[in-house]
Amino acid sequence: MDVVVQDASTLLNLLKSGLLQCAVETLELHILTTDLVAAEIKSPKAAFDAAVSRGWIEVRSFSALELIGLATERQNAKGLTIQDVSVVALARTVGCPLFSSDGPVRNYDDGKQGTTANERSSRTYCQMVGGLSLIQFSGEERAR
Repeated sequence: MDVVVQDASTLLNLLKSGLLQCAVETLELHILTTDLVAAEIKSPKAAFDAAVSRGWIEVRSFSALELIGLATERQNAKGLTIQDVSVVALARTVGCPLFSSDGPVRNYDDGKQGTTANERSSRTYCQMVGGLSLIQFSGEERAR
């Protein structure tokens, strides 16, 4: 299975369209997101909770120290929410692609590598239907 991080916009699109199961099974994805993003999902909350229960989505939490780091990074992240910074940080930590349809997330220069996510991932960046983008961070993690 391929591990990917998804933000709220892409999760909501998959949940509301009913395509989450198809994406997970057909593309053999292990979807990660953060507890900060999970708290954002109000509707369809039942579908999100069911997807987590089925193991289609794994929600990861941050320690208090990591949250302080996210808040610090957020201060320099123009146009990003703390939820946006959380998925960027998770993808960076895990070393896996980040799926986002949010322009500021795709264009965010986290200062870690001196370029924007689009520039870092020029070889693996894919513009897909509906503005969904794949941002590849270095490294790879496989689902257990």
